[in-house]
Amino acid sequence: LVGIELGFFQIASIAFIIFLTCLVKTSIGVGSGIFFSAGLCLIIPPKMAMALGGPVMLISDVLPMIHYCKKINRSVFLILISGSAVGIALGAVIISYIPDWLFVKVVGFICGVFAAQQLIKNYLSRIMKDKGSKRYVPGKWMGIAAGMTGGVITFMVHTGGVVYSIYLVSMDLSKTAFVGTIVAIYFFADCIKNVIYWEMGLLTQDLLTFALWMIPVMIIGSFAGYFIH
Repeated sequence: LVGIELGFFQIASIAFIIFLTCLVKTSIGVGSGIFFSAGLCLIIPPKMAMALGGPVMLISDVLPMIHYCKKINRSVFLILISGSAVGIALGAVIISYIPDWLFVKVVGFICGVFAAQQLIKNYLSRIMKDKGSKRYVPGKWMGIAAGMTGGVITFMVHTGGVVYSIYLVSMDLSKTAFVGTIVAIYFFADCIKNVIYWEMGLLTQDLLTFALWMIPVMIIGSFAGYFIH
């Protein structure tokens, strides 16, 4: 990879991270970027990890899209993807100026937010249930705002699902509709991200070739995720 010599252990570690990424994506739909971004930043330079995530995430979206294409909630999808496109463009501007040392801190911070969000969501859901409170359903503009925030985060560290899922959970979708909709958002967002990565010079031919060699790992991880789902 572009000026970096990787040993067997490093390549095996990257392959395992990609396997987990695909497994999580196709089983629950949320959190796959956490494994990928945080793990790869320990092995290769952070912005290179981000760029490698572009083709890896896109390729790993193909099988889930085929599997869940008929389960997508189109109205929710359109709301989130419209905001996400704007957020991705904003993320591209931010990443042009942020240094590597700060980028690593951002990855760690977002991982912590993801964990906190899961704990808070579970705690609040129990309180709401105990009090018999009426379920809150956010409006269209809240969805666009969630999409925009998720777009910025997904461009930088591939973890936009943290934000997307908060909005999707509030829609009270079925398990399969939830995964199908968020996978569709990933797919179209990843298409946009890869074009921008390439134009910015972050995604290179070497990184793209490496991602293509990882396709068998992605397929195994995806089918393992289907089984778990």
